[in-house]
Amino acid sequence: MKIILCRLFLVLILLSTFPLSAAAGPPKTGDDLPKISLPSPADQKDKDYLGISGPDKFTVRQIQAPVILIQILSMYCPHCQKEAPNVNILFKMIEDNAELKDKIKIIGVGATNSAYETKLFRKKYKVPFPVLPDPDLLVYKQIGGEMGTPYFIGVSNDPDGQPKVIYSAAGSPGDMAEFLKTLRQFVKSR
Repeated sequence: MKIILCRLFLVLILLSTFPLSAAAGPPKTGDDLPKISLPSPADQKDKDYLGISGPDKFTVRQIQAPVILIQILSMYCPHCQKEAPNVNILFKMIEDNAELKDKIKIIGVGATNSAYETKLFRKKYKVPFPVLPDPDLLVYKQIGGEMGTPYFIGVSNDPDGQPKVIYSAAGSPGDMAEFLKTLRQFVKSR
């Protein structure tokens, strides 16, 4: 119990210093997505879902889909915990739609979370998509920092250019059916 409380205290300290950790801030709609290097999922099922291979790192451009939704979260964030069932609904809506299944992919990035913590978060909240650990905030800082959790970044993954930010906002995207319409328009425009 002491270890959990110490770890929670450390996370709270880290979360309170996020604005000091990066000067750029999160990307804005219309910006190029900063070049980020993501840790490759340990689970082959997650790699297959993303259409990637290799044991180490990958980039957003390597994900085999025209639209990617990145959720920055933390297992200790009560808002992320509350939002998990809604994002799971969005995932199911995408996977159940033959036109969208291979066109929109979702990944989570666990800010300050280890592989153990992201696995625990996925299990507890039945998260069906990959949640990648970011214990040292490397991905968080590459994206731009200065964002709370949950934070959502939608990306148009153009194979001929740098991925473009199509959505960037803190907190819940709201009604998932409406949010899916927003993402879907970028699938059709490709």
